[in-house]
Amino acid sequence: MPSRRDYLTGLGGLAATLGGCTGRSGPGTPTLTPTPKGTGTETRTGTATSTADPTDRAVPPDLSGSWTHPDAGARATRSTDTDPLDAVPDRLWTAELAGDHRRLLLAGDALYTSTGTGIARRSLADGAPTWRRSFDDRVRLGAALSDVYLTTGESDPRLRALAGEEGEPPAERWTREDVRFRRADADLVVATANDSGRLYGLEPDGSGRWSLDVGDVDLGVDVEGDRFDSVAVGPERVFAAVESGGSVAWVAGIGRESGRVAWTDTGPNHAGLLTVTPDAVLSGGFHGKVFVWSHDGDLRWRARTTPPVGTVAFADGRAFASANADSAPAITALDGSGERLWTRASGTVLAVDAGAAYVADGEGLVALDAGTGERRWRLDTPATQVVPADGGLFVLGGTELRLFG
Repeated sequence: MPSRRDYLTGLGGLAATLGGCTGRSGPGTPTLTPTPKGTGTETRTGTATSTADPTDRAVPPDLSGSWTHPDAGARATRSTDTDPLDAVPDRLWTAELAGDHRRLLLAGDALYTSTGTGIARRSLADGAPTWRRSFDDRVRLGAALSDVYLTTGESDPRLRALAGEEGEPPAERWTREDVRFRRADADLVVATANDSGRLYGLEPDGSGRWSLDVGDVDLGVDVEGDRFDSVAVGPERVFAAVESGGSVAWVAGIGRESGRVAWTDTGPNHAGLLTVTPDAVLSGGFHGKVFVWSHDGDLRWRARTTPPVGTVAFADGRAFASANADSAPAITALDGSGERLWTRASGTVLAVDAGAAYVADGEGLVALDAGTGERRWRLDTPATQVVPADGGLFVLGGTELRLFG
């Protein structure tokens, strides 16, 4: 089974394959000059803010990874091919994350965190920051490829691309005003306008490739979409949920080179976050339905789960739908044809790897066997984000980031 390091390398090959773009237009002009005074502050620090816990086990030598949880999934895959930890792991270190809106992102061998108005790159050995950078508004960490993508600001958002260097605070390569980061891979950055009424396809250097107004998406019925919602990126298509009146949702397949709409189909009401696999795109909705299409728009199957669906993850031929409410069963696992494999009465799936689903259930973190739903082990630690890595497991809960291995 290929490692996620191989997967990251494959993204670079994908960029070469998809070279040569047409019909390019986009929002504004990329900013390639240094950040104006007041928009960013860089700080290099060598002082650890983490505490190492005594353990008989060393930090795994290879903690490389990729985007593994719903909020930080660059391509919205929400899963990883990392082998699961079969026994209760030891805590290797703890790092304190002060501030609100805490987020975690692991990409390759780079570990990033954001809190409040700042981001940091952290050592995999002990969780201590190797550099920090702060901004004048709230940060929403997006993705890390050759660049680190993030959005700052709420009412006046700005998409920023920072050079992802290891040893120094990152320089700002380009910015886009009044747009929010959505998804990216090595060849394409997808963003939405501040009001979500326009979808943008950008080059990795920030220049425009295409733009699409939500009113130009033909939904096949006498109704107009009023906003783009969830976005996922596949090898030939960008997939976007289109909402009308906040209640009915369609799913659209959009050419990633041209920005032209290739297909649309009615999706689950209040379509949940889209999830993309190598040959399919999934969505869950308010009434508990999960729909699965091929990348060309053919509906493969639909299934009923517990409403309302909050997230859908997919790994190793299985889909995992989590209800966004205190419903029973809260988690439903489906096979590749939509047949129910198992259910669980409580919890939310935070991440999935090659053999386990990592579930937060209010009392801690539980690793469930992906095929049977049986419990493998439990950690009595709070968990809001979980990122599996090669030989380790990053768990963010409250103000503490912990590495287990």
